[in-house]
Amino acid sequence: IIDLEGGRQPMYNEDGSLVVVFNGEIYNFQTLREELQAAGHTFATRSDTEVLLHGYEQWGKAMLDKLRGMFTFAIWDRHAQTLFCARDHFGIKPLYYYQNDAGELLFGSEIKSFLDHPGFKKELNEDQLSLYLSYQFSPGEDTFFRGVKKLLPAHWMEWKDGALTVQRYWTPRFTPDDGPTLQEWEQAISDAMQESVAAHKIADVEVGSFLSSGVDSSYMAALAHVDKTFTVGFANKQYDETDYAREFSAHIGVKNTAYRITPEEYWENLGRIQYHMDEPLADAASVALYFVNREAAKQVKVCLSGEGADEFFGGYNIYKEPFTVSWYDRLPLWLRRALGAAAGLLPPVPGVNFLVRRGRPLAERYIGNTNLMGERRKKQLLKNYTGRVLPTDLSRPYFEATRGQDPVTQMETCDLNLWMVGDILLKADKLSNGCSPDQQQIYASLVDVYSRLHKINKAFEFINKLLFISTDYDTALHKGHVMLQNDNKERAIKYFEDYLTYHGNPSEAHLFVGISFMENKLYEDAWQHFMLVLENDRGKTEKERQNAVYAYLSYCALMQSNYREFLSYLKIACEKAAEALEYTIGQFIPEEVEAKDFYNYVVNHSDWFMRFNSDGASC
Repeated sequence: IIDLEGGRQPMYNEDGSLVVVFNGEIYNFQTLREELQAAGHTFATRSDTEVLLHGYEQWGKAMLDKLRGMFTFAIWDRHAQTLFCARDHFGIKPLYYYQNDAGELLFGSEIKSFLDHPGFKKELNEDQLSLYLSYQFSPGEDTFFRGVKKLLPAHWMEWKDGALTVQRYWTPRFTPDDGPTLQEWEQAISDAMQESVAAHKIADVEVGSFLSSGVDSSYMAALAHVDKTFTVGFANKQYDETDYAREFSAHIGVKNTAYRITPEEYWENLGRIQYHMDEPLADAASVALYFVNREAAKQVKVCLSGEGADEFFGGYNIYKEPFTVSWYDRLPLWLRRALGAAAGLLPPVPGVNFLVRRGRPLAERYIGNTNLMGERRKKQLLKNYTGRVLPTDLSRPYFEATRGQDPVTQMETCDLNLWMVGDILLKADKLSNGCSPDQQQIYASLVDVYSRLHKINKAFEFINKLLFISTDYDTALHKGHVMLQNDNKERAIKYFEDYLTYHGNPSEAHLFVGISFMENKLYEDAWQHFMLVLENDRGKTEKERQNAVYAYLSYCALMQSNYREFLSYLKIACEKAAEALEYTIGQFIPEEVEAKDFYNYVVNHSDWFMRFNSDGASC
């Protein structure tokens, strides 16, 4: 925040032919100012806003290639009668626009700024509701308001004579470089962070820093050398980070202000928080973000924040998924699809979720950091489900753009363009504006070093909590699962015995113990527990559980090269589960069958299998 008095908006150039409104910060404005002065431009203020006016005069749209910062701006050219707007590279600052029937263009940083305009129609976009139920935020360029669109990150738009043109001006690209050593990468990242933090601290007002217990905000606070850090926590110690923040702040010699949110405050402020967001957002972290902004605003005008680090450095646990149980992905796709379809009929628990998710290629199953509901569930919930726009319609372009690159890069690219923009950065901007401090996103502003930053992918150890720990017997199941992962089968069996003893439903208990054995490649043990499920369910109507067990049994048989049992149980699973059968038809032709004896067995002993495809010879 520079030159508060001189930077008032709207701001005009010398002859009044250009006028700009601007939300954000240009971090390299001093360098650009010197370059423009050398080209003959005269500045009347010290504000970074004026750099946009003279930069547009000098370079036109090419100015965007020179800007470093977080910004949305609109420049009106009075002579050409043209409006030019742009949004920063990663979408830290939002911009919405709307064209009405009269040919008028409305634009602003908030949708609520359109509501009082007589030419604005307040209509619900039901397609966005369907997407929201999967993403937990409003993704892509559309919004919940029909006709209101977001200008996407790294895009500009131009409006002239009622015609609107939108175009991308920059694309983040990952270019791996295995040449430097790990120590050299560490130094490069350290240099980039220190330079970036210094650029973000240029201000005529005091700068503070948000601080949680995470590596990203702690590292940033240590680099920034600010005088104050701000933290919020909860009365429930399980979710409280204030003690750590206080200790860390003392360690680096900084004053920490901590605030604990009460349950009453949490619920009382949800409406106010939603008001600032403009659209629904089902991220509970927005509550904590609102309070930390509110408390910081009492002392400072600018706060540094660590948003964007997880997307750059692979910080989310979901990025480990391609490396967990990787042997499962070597199974033919037709088999994984069938197992996933059968498992999809069961209630969604981690063991079942694994089969459902891995029954599809990464580009089909990964739409972003969150995937709350599938289309089947949404059809049950929504009165007017259309299915016109699917979540994969938004994520597919990013997988196509990164085809041939490693899975983590593909997932990160998807999140950079969807999750980070629609959730992480959006709530940071909206709630900081709602409470007044300017929130500087350090990691999300590293545009100039983005292509050089790269984490080293390793084969991650599979750590999978089978169930949320909510009861003593669930704890026993989890501990047993951990023991299997550590190759301690004897101790695992003792924990499983406790789980089976205290669980009130023997069939369900044996099912989850069987899944645990199966995930740890102990197929004989898994087989025994799955058979006990069928025995306990004999005469009962637990069709969904039984159908999944048949699919699990067929899988265990395949892993033990017992092809006869595999086909037998898979046939039962497909016959009993109509939805699995639908997936099976047309999908049961292997893309690649490496086991020659398995192929021969199918051809010689399984007429029913051949009939799944009208052309049996192709099988």
